[in-house]
Amino acid sequence: HVLNRIELERCLERLPGSQRDVITLFYLQEKSLQEVARMLDLPEGTVKSHLHRARLALAAMIKE
Repeated sequence: HVLNRIELERCLERLPGSQRDVITLFYLQEKSLQEVARMLDLPEGTVKSHLHRARLALAAMIKE
């Protein structure tokens, strides 16, 4: 299932703020893990955790 930009925006809006932030920076703005961690003042492990949870949540939304 390929999402168009509008569908993607709707899915991102449903994510918790921290997950939306890391997805936006990492995938849409193509920042590195280290850059995202620094920009959000979070440990890298926390950024990885947010990315993982956000990917799971987005996958579940796409299946809806």
